[in-house]
Amino acid sequence: MSDITFAPAREQARAVASGEVSSVELVDLHLERIAAHNRRLNAIVTLDPDRARAEAAAADSKRAAGEELGLLHGLPITLKDSFETQGMRTVCGRRDLEGYVPKQDAEAVTRLRAAGAVIMGAFSYDRSGLTPASNAALLGRLLQHPRGDAGHALKGTFQSHYSWMQADTARHAIRLRWIEFFKDFDVVLMPVAPTVAPPHHNRLVDKFGRSIDVDGEQRPYWDQVKWSALANISGGPATTIPVRRGRTGLPVGLQVLGPAGGDLTTIEFAALLGREVEGYVPPPAYS
Repeated sequence: MSDITFAPAREQARAVASGEVSSVELVDLHLERIAAHNRRLNAIVTLDPDRARAEAAAADSKRAAGEELGLLHGLPITLKDSFETQGMRTVCGRRDLEGYVPKQDAEAVTRLRAAGAVIMGAFSYDRSGLTPASNAALLGRLLQHPRGDAGHALKGTFQSHYSWMQADTARHAIRLRWIEFFKDFDVVLMPVAPTVAPPHHNRLVDKFGRSIDVDGEQRPYWDQVKWSALANISGGPATTIPVRRGRTGLPVGLQVLGPAGGDLTTIEFAALLGREVEGYVPPPAYS
């Protein structure tokens, strides 16, 4: 039964719907795996087992009562720790939000709940410090020093905004070129990253000092995001699928990029491709 935790979400949802396993039982199976492995992995940063079990029990009761159910009814999930989740700590990887507990759900979370999903917790989210400075900090400087230092700060903000507008204009031009491209092609296949997952190095902050090995050559760590950046800037969806394992045994991924609004196309193509390649293999140490 524990093997079901490695099954695709649709198969787990189907197992709950058919009565093969209850939502409570499935939640407990996932919680057992988290308890066994999370201390080493630190993948789950917030966990609410009591609430998850209560929501799962309510889901089982609704099913037994014959109520109308959503597509994800009774399916346990975790969320990226950047989506506000009512009553559950949401920190976005930020120290200043360490104790933040939202009073409302993000729109995506609201829709997941409406579909019947059982939210167990949140998985880690690495911000890596790549965010703009807080506008509140600038406002504080303006109030304290209406001239001089704050004036320079305001000038810098305007310059930054102008730079952002230039970049945004360039981004839209690139997206228009992708729109033209996808008039002739359905999808584009690209690597996800230039290497498999690099080893942990246990540093809290590492913006620019780390390097990665690519075919024996040391490259900047941030080369890892170049392929995913192509997908992000296109404005279209990209579906990632593991296609094989590399020399070290870690998975090698491929991303299927499609046109804006073509989410179902990339998902379906990835599903078809998954039948022809090695695909996902549970890690031996965790299966």
